[in-house]
Amino acid sequence: MTRANVVRAVLAFAVLATSFYFAWSKPARLGLDLRGGTQIVLETQDSPAVKAAGSPPTAPARCCTGASTRSGSPSRPSPGPATGG
Repeated sequence: MTRANVVRAVLAFAVLATSFYFAWSKPARLGLDLRGGTQIVLETQDSPAVKAAGSPPTAPARCCTGASTRSGSPSRPSPGPATGG
């Protein structure tokens, strides 16, 4: 083997060794989808009666733990049975 090939092989081995070191020494940081969470972003639109105001928030709000309806708004628990009175 020529000297250039030896240098390339040593550099490739060094890159692989460094990659394996970091892969096994640091825990994986899972994204929101792999952690099993959800994130809902609500946006407003102007209508003839009301104008949407404000700018989008800088960070998403963490508010809802329940399921969402098809419209994207969080579902609310139904009230209990009505009592006469």
